[in-house]
Parts: sequence; C-alpha cells; structure tokens
Amino acid sequence: MILSYSWEELLTLKPFPEPKWLLEGLIPGGGWTLLLGPGKVGKSLFGAQLAHALSTGQDFFGCQNQTGPLRVVYVQADTPG
Repeated sequence: MILSYSWEELLTLKPFPEPKWLLEGLIPGGGWTLLLGPGKVGKSLFGAQLAHALSTGQDFFGCQNQTGPLRVVYVQADTPG
C-alpha cells in the first residue's frame, strides 16, 4: 500500500502513520534508500549485503526482514573525484 498526501494534508497528520518496514527499524518500504558517506568506509559492501538479505528474505544485522524475499535492483554509482 502506498500512501499519498497533499502538502496541506501532510501538515495535519498527527501522528504520522507507522511506515511499512522492509527491515524493521532500518529500511522503510516504498521509495529510495541512499547510502552516503566518505570513501572507503564500506558503503558498497554494506549495500551488497543489504541487497542480498532483501533478495533472500534473510534478517540483516539483527533487523528482522518484514517482507520475505524481494526482487532487488542494486545500483552503485560513484561520483567523480
């Protein structure tokens, strides 16, 4: 289920609805998830392991998988520099 609100409706929501989680407390369902940080800190490895957990239905670093196996697209894009 995808929720859609106008700006005016969004401002009147109290409390916000609890998100549907892919991984409990870590990755909400629906939308994009970006991993940002300095170089050489393990973002690529973390992302690959996260994609594997979601695609196999496994838990991830103690966060319970809420959906079971999913089709996952993992895109790695580096900025020049």
